[in-house]
Amino acid sequence: MVIAMWNDWEEWRKRRKRWFSFWREPFFEEFERSLEEIDEIMRKMFMEARTRPEDVKVEGPYVYGFSMKIGPDGKPEIREFGNVRPTMTGIKKTAREPFTDVTYDEKNNLIRIVAELPGVEKEDIDVECSEETITIKAKREEREYYKEVTLDTKVNPKTCRAKYKNGILEIIVNPKEKLKPRGASVKIE
Repeated sequence: MVIAMWNDWEEWRKRRKRWFSFWREPFFEEFERSLEEIDEIMRKMFMEARTRPEDVKVEGPYVYGFSMKIGPDGKPEIREFGNVRPTMTGIKKTAREPFTDVTYDEKNNLIRIVAELPGVEKEDIDVECSEETITIKAKREEREYYKEVTLDTKVNPKTCRAKYKNGILEIIVNPKEKLKPRGASVKIE
């Protein structure tokens, strides 16, 4: 890509020189000198890009998105995820927020949290459980994840257990009180 841009720039320079050769007034000569300085700066930039690609710092990936599902009360639940956040002053890079799903199982009286954490090992993950929130942190080389899940029901932190396999973290915790049905049964016609 850099070579193609350089070739286009060189072609433009040649055409510009031919065009300015018709004009021999002081204004155009001064303008031509300014363009020659810009040419020299651009030539140096292209040469640096061509000869030292290892100096280029690559960042990313940048991820930002929404997930939506219908909650047990019939209302939509919209959640953000990713490692960048739009702010009033631009985009702020943060630890990546993993895609997370929370399921309330009334039948077995437990809450299941599933989070996607690709690219980290089990030893890199830290899970903290309190009565109202579960915090997931993970860091390995260039990957960093952070998610704080606020639960609708108070839980017993001592019952919190977690499994990690193939990039998927599953956390299971028991509520302090028996879970009540979160919706009404609908008759299908």
